[in-house]
Amino acid sequence: MNHYVYVLDHTGNPLMPTKRHGWVRRALRDGKATVVKRSPFTIKLTYESETITQDVSLHLDAVKTQVV
Repeated sequence: MNHYVYVLDHTGNPLMPTKRHGWVRRALRDGKATVVKRSPFTIKLTYESETITQDVSLHLDAVKTQVV
């Protein structure tokens, strides 16, 4: 199971989630981030950073189900 850490920029806008837990621990220790929520684990950066996000697309397969 992949455990992502959700990241917010300094203004509260969402950034890409990360699986780099070492980076998250160091950012929290050095005061570069604060914990916003514990479930799901979300941090907020305390410094101004580049806002880099990826486009996300959702594709759904329509499955016919038969009710008996």
